[in-house]
Amino acid sequence: MERHIQRTIISSLLFLTACQSPPKEQLQRDSCSSSQKTLGTAEFSVDVSLYSGAAPSRKTILILPPTGGSTYIDRSMSKRLCRAGFDVYILEKWTGMDEMSDELQLHHRLYTRALKAISEVLKSVPQNNFVGLLGTSVGATFVAVAVSQIDRIDAAFSIAGGAPIPGIIVNSDHKSMHELRERRYKKFGFKNNDDYFRALEPEFPLDPFKSKKRFSGKTLGMSIATKDTTVPTRYQKELEQLWKPQTVYTVDSAHFWGIVNTWYRHDKDIVQFFIDASK
Repeated sequence: MERHIQRTIISSLLFLTACQSPPKEQLQRDSCSSSQKTLGTAEFSVDVSLYSGAAPSRKTILILPPTGGSTYIDRSMSKRLCRAGFDVYILEKWTGMDEMSDELQLHHRLYTRALKAISEVLKSVPQNNFVGLLGTSVGATFVAVAVSQIDRIDAAFSIAGGAPIPGIIVNSDHKSMHELRERRYKKFGFKNNDDYFRALEPEFPLDPFKSKKRFSGKTLGMSIATKDTTVPTRYQKELEQLWKPQTVYTVDSAHFWGIVNTWYRHDKDIVQFFIDASK
């Protein structure tokens, strides 16, 4: 029921946004079409939705959706970015992304696969193309890791993402993280969240704060939800301190509404962010 209400709200906002004229910078293509593709091999594959024009572009955006798969917002942003001259891939699903385990090493495996999924998609992108990443919620945490691990990325925008990622896992009020935390407390005998963090942190070497690479040379942007408890706001601000992004928006909202309000208020700004980054 809650999911239905959320989709209804987003659909209404999408209709209102669609009625607005896009800025001139976004009208570089007369039309865009979407198609579904599976990239990779039988051993590891990625299902994508590709938004593109009649001719290939020299500019590419990869979108990493939130938990639960792509949303109206992802598809709306893909259409806008495509009309602005980008080829856009939404990474819908990849091998092993739904693994469930109480093992502390689980998160390293999941993020390693996310990096592999991004790399598989990039094999289809010409080497000299501009490459941008746009991620929301858990998709934004994938982006935060990818920026420090994949050299081909030129720009990235995070919506309600943060770091250090073990801190988010330990403190998130998301149902899946809450249930996992309860199981791990019983299994490993953690007395408090500090115990949990100290055990989890060494098992996640991919955290952006552990990367020896810095982010100079990449164009970075963020939207921070100031009342977020799912990706707690403190970790969004810590990622801001690490990234020192050129563009930052703040929305006075919790997690879900932070995402919706970012899209409703700043969708054109985010498109312009990638246009400017790709010049």
